[in-house]
Parts: sequence; C-alpha cells; structure tokens
Amino acid sequence: MMSQEVLLPHPPGINEENGAHLYVIIDCAQLAEDFYPAVTKEPNIVSRSLFIGTPHAVSVEAGPLLVQVDTKKNADFVEKILAIEDQKPAVVWLWSEKEFKPLCGQLRSLLFGELENGKKMFFRYYDPRCLEGLIAVFKEDAVASKMLADVLVWALKKDGQYQYLT
Repeated sequence: MMSQEVLLPHPPGINEENGAHLYVIIDCAQLAEDFYPAVTKEPNIVSRSLFIGTPHAVSVEAGPLLVQVDTKKNADFVEKILAIEDQKPAVVWLWSEKEFKPLCGQLRSLLFGELENGKKMFFRYYDPRCLEGLIAVFKEDAVASKMLADVLVWALKKDGQYQYLT
C-alpha cells in the first residue's frame, strides 16, 4: 500500500478532475532484467514499450516503457517507481489529456529525428538527465512542438525535488 501519496509529483492545476491522465516513462535499461516482463505481464497495469514498432524493437526489455499510472489499482507499483527514481535516473512523469494508445504513438515518434544533412538521430528524452535540453530542442521544431503540445507537464526528480517542465 502507498504510505504517502504526497510523494507523487503534483504540478499546480493538473489533476484527473481536469481530464489529465498521469503517465510515467521508465528507462528499463537502468533496471534489472526482470523489471520489464514483470510490469508488462501484470494485468492491472497498462503499459507498452516505446520501442515496439521501431528499428529498436529487439531491445524492448531495455528501452523506455510507458505506463498509465493508476494510484488506486497500482499502489505497490507506484511505490516501486518512487523508490527507483530516488536511486537511478530512470523515471520521467508526464500528464496528458490524450488516451494511452495515441499518446504512446506520439511519444514513440519523438524518439527518432533527422537533421538537415539527412543524418538520423535518436533522442533519449525519457532519460531525466536529457529531458530538459531535448524539450527545448523539440520546441524549436514545428512538428515535434506540435506532438509535445499533448503533454501538459513533464516532471523529473532532481536533487530530491520535482522539477516541472511545460
């Protein structure tokens, strides 16, 4: 059972009553091998690897995992995520009014880009150490900026405090 729900990030004005869904992206490469299969096989947890359907699909167990957070149904899972984010740079929270499946597709699209010279790029925005800088870059690109518009707020834990990015 969750001992203190207050530990979850709470951006001002964003909540389920306003139609915002809470999601978390977990960088499974930072965690034990059994983490991904344990989460994805859990029937009460809605999750999907952002690598599914990409050239990195063979690495789904070590990639970013999007999870829809239900604090009532998945209290033990939430506690596990809170513990992970205190130990490893592997957790990014986000709120969106978009439903899980379409949001997953949009977030998957943000993983890959192409520079003006044609060079392919891979963006680790799901890594809290990269998120702030990449959001700034994405906002400068018309297509990426439009995809980001569906994310109301991002949150990451830095020096023990939540930092919110819009």
